[in-house]
Amino acid sequence: MEQKLLENIRSFPTSEESRAYAWVDCNRAFKNKKLSIDELSKELFIFLASWGMLRGKAFLSAYNWRILRKVTEILKEEKYEKLYNPEIDVIKENLDKIMELYKRIDEALRPYHTGYEEKAVSSILVTKILLGSLGCSVAYDTNVTVALEESKIAEAKFSKESLISLCNFYAQNKALEEERQRIKKEHNIDYPPMKILDMAFWPAKD
Repeated sequence: MEQKLLENIRSFPTSEESRAYAWVDCNRAFKNKKLSIDELSKELFIFLASWGMLRGKAFLSAYNWRILRKVTEILKEEKYEKLYNPEIDVIKENLDKIMELYKRIDEALRPYHTGYEEKAVSSILVTKILLGSLGCSVAYDTNVTVALEESKIAEAKFSKESLISLCNFYAQNKALEEERQRIKKEHNIDYPPMKILDMAFWPAKD
C-alpha cells in the first residue's frame, strides 16, 4: 500500500499553471502577513473553485469571494497561528483548537446556507478550507473518505480520533516524510504532513 500512496503523491503536477498549484498559491498567501482579508478571501475562493466546491448545485456557486471574509478573519486570528502547516506533534497538541476552528468556520458560513435540509455546512467544504489555508487537516472529500474506509487507516470522517490516527500513520511511515522532503528539495514546495496525506489518498478511485 505504501508504494501506491507514494505513486499517488507523485501523480500531482508541480507546474505553476496546474490546478494542483492552486493549493500552493492559497497556502502561501495565508503565510503572507502583508495581504489583506479581501486578498486572502479571493485566494481561498480561487482554491475552492479549482477543487470543485463551486460545481453544480454547491451552495457556494450562488456567491462570490466576499462570502469568505468572516472565515478568513477567523483563520487569521493569532491563536490559530500554530495551526499553519503544522508538524505531526503540533497537530496532536492542538486537536481541540482544530476542532474549535472547524466549528467556527461552519458557524460563519451557516447564514448563507439557507434552503438546505442539513443546517450544518458540508464537512467537505470546511475541511477543504482548513487544508487550503492552514494545511492542518486533510480534506474529507469522496476520494479521501473512500480510501480511509477501504484501508481502515483512520475514521472516514472529520473527527479528533481520525486526525490522531492519520498523525500516527504518517509518523509510522517514514517514506511519506522522505517524499515530502524530496518535493521540497526538487520543486521548492513545502507540503505539510496533512497535505501529503491528502495527496496520498486522493486518487483512490483511479
